[in-house]
Amino acid sequence: METLQAIAIRKSTRSFKNEQISENILDNILKAGMAAPVGSGQYDSLHLTVIQNEQLLNNIGDKVTELVQKMTGKEMNKNFGAPTMIVVSAKTGHMPGIEYANAACVLENMALAATDMGIANIIWGGATAVISQDESLRSNLEIPEGFNPVLCASFGYGITEEDAREHIITVNRI
Repeated sequence: METLQAIAIRKSTRSFKNEQISENILDNILKAGMAAPVGSGQYDSLHLTVIQNEQLLNNIGDKVTELVQKMTGKEMNKNFGAPTMIVVSAKTGHMPGIEYANAACVLENMALAATDMGIANIIWGGATAVISQDESLRSNLEIPEGFNPVLCASFGYGITEEDAREHIITVNRI
């Protein structure tokens, strides 16, 4: 698949089959993330945590569902059922917000590589919010001291095949 095609067809998937991706695919997704640009080349300011433990994933999903209900008053199931989640944690950057830009670059590379290999995915932040607030989750996930979960992505095989929607962002040309 060509890069522009992967970009055009990549979409957020919110419902996954209970089928694990292969180690080879996971390794390629991780390699793509590690090839991402990172501010000032500070790759040591990032840490990746791969979660494939079904019990932990369900626990995180349930806690995100509870958090969303508290924040919005709406019941929304935020356990997407993906068998693999990758959490990007970061040290506070030397520039305000750089850790979010770095995490987004890493995860977008991963999402595009996954799309290229036929793996559905979603980049999201709800899981990192609950991991940040729950010391036992942080401990179970072995998030290193000095690192904070920033963003994550979930990967697997989507239950339904939907076409990617066209997105329009206002452009100002000067």
